[in-house]
Amino acid sequence: MVKAAESLLNKRANTNIFIKQRSKSRCFFAHKRVSVNIRFYIMKVIIRLFYSKRAKKKILYGIISLLLILFYLSSHLLEPVFQVSYTEAIYYIDTKDKIVSFTFDVTMGEKYIEDILIILDYYNIKSTFFLTGKWLEEYPFLAKEIFKKHEIGNYSYSYTALDELTDEELFVEFQQFREAFQNVFAANLVKYFRPPFGTYDERVLSLAGEEGQLTILWCIEGKGWLVDSVNDFVNDIITKVHPGAIIAFRASSSEIVMTLPVIIETLWEKNYEIVSLKRIIENSGRRF
Repeated sequence: MVKAAESLLNKRANTNIFIKQRSKSRCFFAHKRVSVNIRFYIMKVIIRLFYSKRAKKKILYGIISLLLILFYLSSHLLEPVFQVSYTEAIYYIDTKDKIVSFTFDVTMGEKYIEDILIILDYYNIKSTFFLTGKWLEEYPFLAKEIFKKHEIGNYSYSYTALDELTDEELFVEFQQFREAFQNVFAANLVKYFRPPFGTYDERVLSLAGEEGQLTILWCIEGKGWLVDSVNDFVNDIITKVHPGAIIAFRASSSEIVMTLPVIIETLWEKNYEIVSLKRIIENSGRRF
């Protein structure tokens, strides 16, 4: 009886094992069948979409939209951008846009500075004032007034012909200007440099570059001391003006206060826009 019972239990155990294995096998094939069905369904949808006229139109519109986006990026966002070169001197910017930039050289006195600032503020014009270090030390309050709305450039410390100095003297000129500026503004925020008298050599350009300053000259100079009247002063500027011009004025000249409003309005009549140095330089594709 015992042996018969053990035999019966073994048969039932083997039967259960077989059922479990068969159940697992069925689950596996069922899972595989479902997976195949899903893939088949996806392929069927893709084929229908491809051969559907409406789907074709959507795909075509999508491709056209993508091409338009790529074209926009290539023509606007990916346009060539050049870093400024600190080994060159800029006299003007080569552009077709009717823009010019005003710069003012400040070496002595305070007599006309406030009047110039009032005129520029009235016409809402941003300019660049090139100051000497000695002038900064003597008129720090005026320098701060200038800096509120305009850019300040390095015009050397003592207003001397830099290309005639020794290497040591040249270094001292830049160092003293930097110290004078930092004593007033507590930071070195000067981006532009103009050599006095417009004379320079490779050493001057190199040292300005080391200071992080772009050398800016001019292509038109307001020579009030060489003309006989206000009209002659204005005509001398207007007849030479061209797109991208950098115009230099002497802030210590009495003629500048009388002629500046006339020059501005005449340029406006000729559809010129008067912009900052930063903007006119960026117009050429250069970036700091």
